Amino acid sequence: AKDGADATATFALLAPAPNPTAGDATLRFTLADAAPAVLTLHDLLGRTVATLFEGDAPAGAVQSVRVPTADLAPGVYVVRLQSAGQSAV
Repeated sequence: AKDGADATATFALLAPAPNPTAGDATLRFTLADAAPAVLTLHDLLGRTVATLFEGDAPAGAVQSVRVPTADLAPGVYVVRLQSAGQSAV
């Protein structure tokens, strides 16, 4: 592992919990390598509704991000994680 990173670390966007939710939800993600990451929330028309995380994230550590659902209209949303040329939806 380079720079002491966990050799088993992977790039992953984990399912929100709880899902579905009537209150706040938590999103979790991990990166294979330490890098800047952006986690965004989109409506079904593809418009960015919120940037939930933007900054550096360490390799292999599970990052938890709270989704402030009180600020959102009821509905279905899509989450996108981007980092180091990779993305997950």
